[in-house]
Amino acid sequence: MIYNYQILQLKNVPENHFYCFMSLNSLKRHNLEFSLDRYRVVYCDTIDTDCLNIHNFLESLFTKFNINHPKDFRGHSLSVSDVVYINDGYWFCDDFGWKKIK
Repeated sequence: MIYNYQILQLKNVPENHFYCFMSLNSLKRHNLEFSLDRYRVVYCDTIDTDCLNIHNFLESLFTKFNINHPKDFRGHSLSVSDVVYINDGYWFCDDFGWKKIK
């Protein structure tokens, strides 16, 4: 099966600077709402596999986009507040692990 994925990072605009690297709990503590409208796609790719363990895949992306960036990747290292879209779901990189947000 083919799985499409995208890496989304906050748009580099002044109104987003406060949101950078904030966990979902931090956003709540500051009475801020999460919104995909604040994000832009910085990388797209596909993976062809018969069995996709979503949590293992997300962790492998975290490693890949911190240690061995693809040459065409134009974002910063994957970190807290970044989002990964896989086929039909959005996953937020939180301070400890990943949380499905949509």
